[in-house]
This record gives sequence, C-alpha cells and structure tokens, in this order.
Amino acid sequence: MPNAYGQHAADDELEQYVLGGLVEPEVAAVEEHLLVCETCRARLEETESFVQAMRSAARKLRAEPPSAWEEFKSWFSRWMAMPTPVWATAAAAVAVVCGLAAWPSLLRHSRTPAAFTVSLEAQRGIEGASESRVPREAPLVLFIDLAEVAAHDSYRIEVVDALGKLEAEFTKAPASGRLEVRAKHGLPAGRHWIRLYAPGRAGALLREFAVLSE
Repeated sequence: MPNAYGQHAADDELEQYVLGGLVEPEVAAVEEHLLVCETCRARLEETESFVQAMRSAARKLRAEPPSAWEEFKSWFSRWMAMPTPVWATAAAAVAVVCGLAAWPSLLRHSRTPAAFTVSLEAQRGIEGASESRVPREAPLVLFIDLAEVAAHDSYRIEVVDALGKLEAEFTKAPASGRLEVRAKHGLPAGRHWIRLYAPGRAGALLREFAVLSE
C-alpha cells in the first residue's frame, strides 16, 4: 500500500481510486502519497481520462440501436428458450407460409401442357410433302419415319419458318427405323418446315415436311 514516503501507487489502485472502489484506509494512503508524488498525480490524470473515455463509449453503445445480427441473435435466443410446443408450432407456421409462397410456382408448373406427338411419314419425295397440324407453342415430340430414306448413322434436322429462317436444329441418331426430335418450346403460329438432311453441314436434303402451328 502506498504512503506519503513509500512506493508509488499501483495501476489497479489508481483505477479503483478513480472508480471509488477503495475502502477508507486505502483512500487516505493513496491521497497522502499523491500530495507528495508528481509522477502518480500524472498517472492519476491518465487513469481518469481513460475511465471517462470508457464511460463515454459505454453510453454511446447503449444509445445506439443494436445491429441486425445482434437483434437476430437476441430473437433466436428468446425463441429457443420457449417451451418446445411453442417454437415447434412457430416452425410449422413458417413452413406453411413458405409453402403458400411457392404454390403459384407449383401451379404454373402443373399447368405446363403435355407434349404433342406428331408422326412425320417419309412416304413421299420432297415435292409431295404432306402437312401436319399442331397446337401453337405446345411442346412437341416429332417422330420422323425413315422408310425409303438412305441409311446413315445420324441425321441433321432443321426447323425453319415459312420464309426459310432457321428456328431450330438437331442432330439425331436413328432408333427402330425412325428419329425422335423433342421441341420443348413448340412452334409459334404459322407454317413451318421440318427438313431432314444427310449428316454433315453439306449433307443432302432427304425429306421435307410441312407443319402448321395454330
């Protein structure tokens, strides 16, 4: 313990003195030493400044609203402290709300039309192409018959509009004497042509089928 002529006051003693945490005999000893020690008086001023700064910072923190993360932690702690039936019911309610939010998307998905199947028979030459009718913009499954068509390991299929503009292109291998082509986005309203080519970019045109989307 410091006295008027003894050792300097310790840092924790000066801090307790500023905070009012010393008992009377200790207070008297510290004050007696401060009367004759300029070094400890300077240290006391530094301690007082530090304590005031800490108090000011604490008041500022109390005055500021909590951050979003702190609010979430506080809410989550209170929620988990609830009796099990309470937070279990809340969790079930959240699940129901999420399900209702997703319901319109599920309804849209369920309303997706089924694919429309079209069989394109290769019984005539290019000059005698027949016309098939399909619902506009409905997903399509096109079966192209390869009867009387030169055999190849694969074929190139083009879909063009009435002006000959390319709308889609596929390369397919035959199976059971025919080709299966899936056009998941369907065709816009109007006349279209399905053209069957030998493989390769320069392959010969083998068949052409007219398709009317309406």
